[in-house]
Amino acid sequence: MSEFEQAFENNFYLTQEFGDFCSDVAGIPLTQRTIFNQSVLVLKNKNIAISDYDEKIRSAFQKEAISYFSVLPERNQDHNPSFTEYSIFHKTSYDLAFKNYKTSFSHGLREGKKFSHQTKIIKNPCPDLLKEIYRIYREQIKRKNSTFMPFSFFERYMECPSALLFILEYEKAVIAYAFCFQCKDNL
Repeated sequence: MSEFEQAFENNFYLTQEFGDFCSDVAGIPLTQRTIFNQSVLVLKNKNIAISDYDEKIRSAFQKEAISYFSVLPERNQDHNPSFTEYSIFHKTSYDLAFKNYKTSFSHGLREGKKFSHQTKIIKNPCPDLLKEIYRIYREQIKRKNSTFMPFSFFERYMECPSALLFILEYEKAVIAYAFCFQCKDNL
């Protein structure tokens, strides 16, 4: 397995859990298709996953008019481009990047303990905390003059077994947050 492929080995976007979440939020039934022995989750004609699809699968998507997101270890192709296709060029191996990230993250946590801020990682936040996060989110979106997701999106997100909520508190008030999914060694 190449270093590029290794980076997508524990890809949460390919899981049934992520597919179910997208289907629930969009209100569109999820279908499962098999293309070249690879299971693909589709909402109408859109593959919801982001992955390092090879040329054979990308061609099959185009033939079946399925929009897809593909990450390539090469320059984007000019002929028959996909709905969305973008490049990632690794400068180091996945294992080394993961090791360095773990080290820098741990260093950041140690440095953070010097200040009165507190970091928490929460698996199942209480409804009041989720409402506070949503209030902060709405303020951010208003400042950016953008459209916002409904509160039900956040509720459904945190119902997912792999969902985590990172919060930063100062004097017991939430001042920053981040949502993520965990899939083995990937966040």
